[in-house]
Amino acid sequence: MKDISLHILDIVENSVKAGAKTVTLEFGWKGTFLRLLIEDDGPGFPDSIKDNPADPFKTTRTTRKVGLGLPLLKDTAEQCEGWLKIASGEKGGVRIEAEFNLAHIDSKPLGDIEDLIVTCITLWPHMNWMVKLGPAGEILNTASIREELGDIDMSNREIRNFFLRELKDEFKPLEDWVSAIMPDV
Repeated sequence: MKDISLHILDIVENSVKAGAKTVTLEFGWKGTFLRLLIEDDGPGFPDSIKDNPADPFKTTRTTRKVGLGLPLLKDTAEQCEGWLKIASGEKGGVRIEAEFNLAHIDSKPLGDIEDLIVTCITLWPHMNWMVKLGPAGEILNTASIREELGDIDMSNREIRNFFLRELKDEFKPLEDWVSAIMPDV
């Protein structure tokens, strides 16, 4: 995968397929390190892979005998002095934490996180999406939006454009930080 946002999309897609109703994405940064948290409220890992979910030869897939999402994410993090932790979530489900040194020569670029989030909301409008960003805390909660506005169509183009504009503003501090430590990206 050419950037970190594509790793996130792969993990999120697994959460959706597993039956999660809510996915939380959290981004934090300090120095040159980006910390990522992806947590869902799905059923969690089955017993067959619970001991080592990053093993590419243990998967719940029926279409092929390997699962590369977590091993590739682990490799991406470790290539740039980072790490990957996989555990059960606080409310069941799966909790994945990763850290990346974005100033490391082998670091992949972050990618377009705002577009990733809007794409997830559009592809899976029935899901609840929570996004937390560094010191700002929670910047998006689609369950709260639905509660306030009623059952709006999250895949509507106007709603999508609104989310994209708002997220571009919210993510500006992260984008500025990335630009400062990765000026050529």
